[in-house]
Amino acid sequence: MVKHMASRAGGKVVINHLANNPKSRGEGYRQEQLMATQTGTASSYLDLLAQFHTFVTGLSGGMAWTALRTAAPEYIWSAPGSLGSPADPLIIGAKPFSNVPADYYNWRLGGFPVL
Repeated sequence: MVKHMASRAGGKVVINHLANNPKSRGEGYRQEQLMATQTGTASSYLDLLAQFHTFVTGLSGGMAWTALRTAAPEYIWSAPGSLGSPADPLIIGAKPFSNVPADYYNWRLGGFPVL
C-alpha cells in the first residue's frame, strides 16, 4: 500500500510517497516536486470559486493565472499552457449556476485555446 502526503518545504510543495508504513521514512520513501495545493473549507460553492480564483492568481514561480475578467461570480483567466510559458497560454472560464428546488450548485467551466 502506498500513501501520499503533501507538504510545503522551502516554498515548494512536495509529495511524500510512503510505502507500507506512513510513519516510516525508510525503504520506499521519496520526495518530488508537485503542483501547488491548498486545503481549507468553503462556506458555499460561490465561496469555493472565489477561493479558487484567489489561489490560482496568487501562485508563484511563473505559474500564476492572470485574471482577464473578475465580474464575480464569473471569472475568466489566462493560464500558462502546457509549456508553462506565457507564449503558450490557455484561456479558462468559470461561471456558477444552480437550481435550488433541484438542489444542485455547480460551476460551468470552459477552456479555450489562443489562436
